[in-house]
Amino acid sequence: MESSEPSDKLLTLLEALGLLPGSGATHAEIREKTGLPAATLLRMLRTLERRGYVLRDAGKRYRPLFRLEKDLPWGEEVIAFLRAQLTVLATRTGQAAELLTRRGTDLYWYDKLEPEDQAVRILAQPGFLRTLQELDAPARLMLRRMPPEAIERTLDTARFRGILAMKDPLTWDQARRRIEATDPEAVVFDERGNANGIRRYAIAVAPRAGGATFLYAIAEAAVPANDSPSHRKHIVEILELARKRAEGALP
Repeated sequence: MESSEPSDKLLTLLEALGLLPGSGATHAEIREKTGLPAATLLRMLRTLERRGYVLRDAGKRYRPLFRLEKDLPWGEEVIAFLRAQLTVLATRTGQAAELLTRRGTDLYWYDKLEPEDQAVRILAQPGFLRTLQELDAPARLMLRRMPPEAIERTLDTARFRGILAMKDPLTWDQARRRIEATDPEAVVFDERGNANGIRRYAIAVAPRAGGATFLYAIAEAAVPANDSPSHRKHIVEILELARKRAEGALP
């Protein structure tokens, strides 16, 4: 469908270019994918070529020289729903609620809501990146949903480590066993906190249509008062309900 606003047209083109195969596509093929008028498309491609974002080869095929990828692949309404669930999570648990996803080889804090009266402050804020090689519960859960060969291809397997104060180094064999022992459908948490005294509970949400997996997480102080079976059961039940609601709302 043809877009009416210049910004919509540009994003339509950039998204189409970002999905092209390595061999690129002709002007006519790109026009078919985008629905943009031929003259408008040509002007935009020439501008991108002049600025170094697109290469036109001898066969008049356009190849992108950039990457365009959204952290979460949905629009405003779905994202607003996912973020609204953080209010429910934080209110019902009294702890910090987080929306996490993966950006390359890092765990990415997409959003977070923290009660004002929470006993501890969480260092990770929206936009925070932390390597997936630090194997706390969210990292293990995210890695568990990746094929082992993809992990070996994208991460330095010599740099995995634990989460305690010393952040003990792990061999790839040790790390792989910890990842494989993680139930991808369960609420995952660490018995002990990380080096900052924070324990996270995490649950993965996978869209029905496939695509990016994200995590809802609860971050709390890893103190004896939070170790009771009833407390942990409460957190698990709230996260499971959040996943059920989210999966029902996703495309």
